[in-house]
Amino acid sequence: MLSLSRKSDYALLALAEMARGDDCSVSVRMLADRLSVPPRMMTNILNSLTHRGLVKSCRGSQGGYSLARSPQEITVLALLEAIEGPAQLALCCCESEPAESDQCRIKDVCEIKAPIRKIHEGICELLGQVTVHDIAFNRVNLNVGAAVAMIKGKAN
Repeated sequence: MLSLSRKSDYALLALAEMARGDDCSVSVRMLADRLSVPPRMMTNILNSLTHRGLVKSCRGSQGGYSLARSPQEITVLALLEAIEGPAQLALCCCESEPAESDQCRIKDVCEIKAPIRKIHEGICELLGQVTVHDIAFNRVNLNVGAAVAMIKGKAN
């Protein structure tokens, strides 16, 4: 079953918390306490998000972490890829690591590769539509019809 890892869940909570904030930096300790997340894990998450350009850090007594871009510009797909790496429903769906698809033992006779890839693309399309702002303010409004049409091959 598809599910968010604990680390991705915490990252999404942290970014939503920052999106609801007043553009101030927030400390690791404050985020960890508010979200009941172990501080070490929150530090690792924020470091990953900083490395991928979703969060920026400031040192000093007034330092901490803040969003590097507007919450309307940060998608759930970008967040998940920052934490988990490239989206990959199956081995054959990982475009950034072609060697991964070589690990599939049935790739030469697989009859479901194309439909699985379409499902993968539809899921990524949906995750790319939802932003941190949508999550933070409970405004998720998906264009599921377009994703389903793409999966069924009726869209470009």
